[in-house]
Amino acid sequence: GYVTGAYLGVMVQDVSADAVQLYGFPMGALVMEVTEDSCAQKAGIQAKDVIVDIGGHKVDSVSGLTRALRNFKAEETAQVTVYRAGAEVTVSVVFDEKPISQDDTTQELPEQPDVNSGGDVFDDWFGGFWPFG
Repeated sequence: GYVTGAYLGVMVQDVSADAVQLYGFPMGALVMEVTEDSCAQKAGIQAKDVIVDIGGHKVDSVSGLTRALRNFKAEETAQVTVYRAGAEVTVSVVFDEKPISQDDTTQELPEQPDVNSGGDVFDDWFGGFWPFG
């Protein structure tokens, strides 16, 4: 047997400082997308929720969410508090097993141009990055 880390099944981003000031959102991890059939979906976590606490571990950012999840293993249960429509809502989540991605080891990097050769190859490749192109 082996032990795997807890997996929530959400795509998140940090809550912006503007959203905190303008709308009174709490600092946390803003849920952009919930993975189908994930433990987050089963627990009722929704897109636009702001995750602020997992099992007593305060979440104030995406990195805070990652740190909080490290305290749990797959199949453990925790109370997850989200900010939704102006109120805090607490749901019970039984964490999924973190999936092992085959893509991480087999993904190929795009071919890079030989920037030392100069000429069109360099200009074509860097054209999208240069603001005055």
